[in-house]
Parts: sequence; C-alpha cells; structure tokens
Amino acid sequence: MNPVPPADVLDALYNSDFYTNYRRFEAARIARERYFSISMYRDLRQLASWIRRDPSLAILDFGCGPGALLALLRDEFGFADVEGLELSCSSVAFARRHYQLPVVSSPAELRRGAYDYVVLLEVIEHLPNPAAVLAQVVTLVKPGGHLLITTPAVDNLMARFFPALCKHYTALSHVSLFTERSLRQLLARFGFTIQRLETDRAFVALQSIATSVTHNLDFVSPQGDDDQTDAMYIPNALGRALGCKWERMPAHGFVGRAARKIDRFLMRHVWWRLPLPATDHLYVLACKEP
Repeated sequence: MNPVPPADVLDALYNSDFYTNYRRFEAARIARERYFSISMYRDLRQLASWIRRDPSLAILDFGCGPGALLALLRDEFGFADVEGLELSCSSVAFARRHYQLPVVSSPAELRRGAYDYVVLLEVIEHLPNPAAVLAQVVTLVKPGGHLLITTPAVDNLMARFFPALCKHYTALSHVSLFTERSLRQLLARFGFTIQRLETDRAFVALQSIATSVTHNLDFVSPQGDDDQTDAMYIPNALGRALGCKWERMPAHGFVGRAARKIDRFLMRHVWWRLPLPATDHLYVLACKEP
C-alpha cells in the first residue's frame, strides 16, 4: 500500500468494531470447532504436517491470533514447547484462558535464537514493513531452524488487471502483498533458503467481472457465527437503479448464473492448460542458514 498507513491508523483499525467482529466470530466458532481459524486457506492439520515430528522442537507462532494452531500442535501433534506472539490483547486473553497457552504481547518477551520453527500464517501481508519484522524473526530462529509462511499472492490476472475485484486487496488490512518472486527475494535477504513451496491457483472469475457491472466489491467483517466471508458486493448507481441489494456473494441474476457456469467450465477444461500467471496463495517452508 502506498502511502503506508501510520502506526496510529493501523492501531485504530485493529481495535475497531470491524476487527472485533472477527474475534467474536472466531470465539463462537472455536466453541464448536476447537481448532478453527478464520484466516486459513488450507486445513490447519495439513499445514501442521509440514513441521518435523519431533516433540522436543520449540515452535513460535508469530501473530498467533486466538491460538488454534498452537493448541493443535500441542494437543494432536505432541509438541510441548509452543509459544505465541499476538498484539491483540483480546486474542492473548482468549488463548491463555481457552487453550492455556503461553502467549506474549511484545516481541521483547520472546527468546532470541531459541525456536526451531517460527510460523507466520496470514501475517506478513498485514505488515507495513515486512523486512523490519523479518529482521526480528531471523534473530529468533535457531541456525538451521525453519520459517513457515503463508500469504496471499498477487501474481495472477485478476490481481494485475482487475484489482478492484481481487479479494486480496483489502487495505488498510492487507498492506504488503507478494508474488512468488518477491517473497523469495525477501527471504533470501535474511539468509533463508526455501525448501518447500506450494501454491493455490487463481482463475479469471467471469462471475466477478459480470457482477462488477452492477456492484462494487467492498468488505464487511462477519456479522454472525456462520458468516465466514468478509466480501460484500454493494450496488453501484446502475445496481441501485435496477433494485440490486447488498450481497455476500455475487449477484444471482441471469448474468451471474451464466457466468458461474462458464467459470466452472473454464476452470475444469481451459485455465489450467494456459501459460498464465495464476498464483493466488503461497505456502513456503524456508530454512535459516546454519
């Protein structure tokens, strides 16, 4: 994001009703699904399997939120030395109370050079200065230790040519977005070598493009326990004239239904065959140089 929002603006955002709604939603869902996380694009157990199964390993979740991943690693994967860092006071209190996890609210409280794995799941895109935070993180990882990062990627046609329709552009929330190349370069600057990299694939969504004729894409945080999405399609002038309403999903009229069918056909038979940039999400495991 340019210009980068100042610290007081970001602080106001993350303590606003917009983000408080996310925390309430997560707490309600965790009461039903113990290891639920609204942030994850993949199953937490699948990502946890990227960590070597050695119960003696020390693991830090940098930006742990309510602590679902740490609790899963401890309860089901057998890791005893787990710790979290979280700046949200309400999330720190929840992780301590609900999961009985050791979670701190300041990087100064962390153990330097003590962690075999540091995890940043859906965190780096929220950082105004990712390089400054990576400079902190590298001091926390043991030589030969690992960094596990997941983050949205914008190396795809929707992000490049239809940015108003791309759900990753959610400033002031997402302020630092990456392509695979830029994330590789950032990690290399701090002595990390990528050992494993997987991506989720992006497709050109004709449904979203069709919807843009009558709606603008905006974002409204969850409004109920089952309201997991935060995308909100708001009628533009034409949409209001046609009587369109605010919707979580794109319009359901004839054009929307037709575009959905075409999208499904193209995703199955066309898009994956074309040499198009199509990285929608990055999952990276990197090793710190010994």
